[in-house]
Amino acid sequence: MMITEQRMPQGVAALYWIQAFSTFSFALLYSSLSLYLTQQLGFSSKTSNTLVGLFLALNHVLHLWGGVLGGSYLSNRSLFFMTNIMRCIGMLFLVWPKHSMLYTGLSLFLVGCGLNTTCYNNLLTQRFKAHDEERRDKAFFLSYAAMNIGFFAGYILSGFCDYSNEYESLFGMSIASNLIVALIMLVYWSDFADTDMLLSKVTHPLMRRKKALLGFASILILIPLVIVGFHFSHLSNAVVVIVSSMMLVIILFLGRKQQVKADCQKIKAFLILTLTSIIFWMIYYTGPMGITLFIKNNVDKHFLGYELATQWIMNINALVIIVGAPLVSNMISTLRAKGVHVSVSMQFVGAFLLLALSFFFLSMGVLGADSQGYSSLSWIVAHFMAQSISELLIAPVGYAMIGRIAPSHLQGLLMGTWMMVSGVAASLSHYFSNAMVQSDETNPLVTNVDFLHVFNQLGLWALIGALFLYVVSGTIRSLINNGAQQETQGEFLAV
Repeated sequence: MMITEQRMPQGVAALYWIQAFSTFSFALLYSSLSLYLTQQLGFSSKTSNTLVGLFLALNHVLHLWGGVLGGSYLSNRSLFFMTNIMRCIGMLFLVWPKHSMLYTGLSLFLVGCGLNTTCYNNLLTQRFKAHDEERRDKAFFLSYAAMNIGFFAGYILSGFCDYSNEYESLFGMSIASNLIVALIMLVYWSDFADTDMLLSKVTHPLMRRKKALLGFASILILIPLVIVGFHFSHLSNAVVVIVSSMMLVIILFLGRKQQVKADCQKIKAFLILTLTSIIFWMIYYTGPMGITLFIKNNVDKHFLGYELATQWIMNINALVIIVGAPLVSNMISTLRAKGVHVSVSMQFVGAFLLLALSFFFLSMGVLGADSQGYSSLSWIVAHFMAQSISELLIAPVGYAMIGRIAPSHLQGLLMGTWMMVSGVAASLSHYFSNAMVQSDETNPLVTNVDFLHVFNQLGLWALIGALFLYVVSGTIRSLINNGAQQETQGEFLAV
């Protein structure tokens, strides 16, 4: 990894560190929120699933606004720094385990996290030129590995609270992690300047100040809106789906209005891949909700005589990605060097097939459960290994794709939209998770039937997604390649 970093542009290595520490903060809440709500605050499993689903949905919808603000109203580095401080303040509210503090703390943390994730991806994307495909792809794979180092550390520490049900210390560590991120940002501030963004073309000081004030005001307005959203969670989930659908229509309209035909074709390919990614993440995001409860109550978690914490088992995902990201990146680079180019759409097909397999592993675990209804830990390990590889074939690949196909003036918007549609998926996934917990009963002999039914459904949905992408893969490849060829020809003629 160090050899790779020496060939990377200035600031990329620092961004890896920022990614790891920032994700650590998020991982503490991501892995423990469902248990915090049920075990410490006394919420029912269904209410917890609804709130966690909304938490994930709003987080991803806010990615869109982060894409709109970053580079257009506030610089990406300024927006990232401000929202990182907001995450600290949100965690301060959660340190006190009271219902009155919950929604305010979650809202502050969400607005901070939701806005700055898109900023990070924009900062990393802008370190590379559009044609610098190999280095950009490798950077996003390594960034994804750094992110999962943060998840790994967060899950390990969260596991210690699995039995004590005392989460205040976790929230304190999250504050410390965000402060480290702020320090790294300040040290490497000059390396994170925006390049070729709309704001960089605004030279009048008064206009730049007006844009900055508008951007800052919109951030402040978001906080009470998100608090209200948590109080009306079912309505908010519906709003997430509606807003995301409207955004896809707007992207389609913008694509048709592009004067350069190559840009229009690339945006069409983007929309097809975006729509199919909703199915992937809808299935994937059952993890922090229904599957967390399945592992907690329906799995024999003993290993070598010790009972493992739920969050430690979930760490298999992070471990596989940490090891697998550089390997997959190098494998793709080797194939390219040999003249074998694996298209984005075919990588997505592989992701769906592996995702389907991961849920069929869970089904086999339920079918092979012991006399008390507990599934073997080996099936859970197989599930997370297959799911992790599937994630590698769609998440970093998708981020890198934006840098390749997005017109510079739409880069933030397309990056935000790509990340936002995961919010639709998270919003819908809580329905699957609730189908797993028809009651608050925790006896595996009673609940295994519901889990088995949903696991089979999710596996079949993933197979359908793979089949659809395989059928349209030729169209997607043609749109991207034709757009790239036309763009190259245009540059040649201009010269």
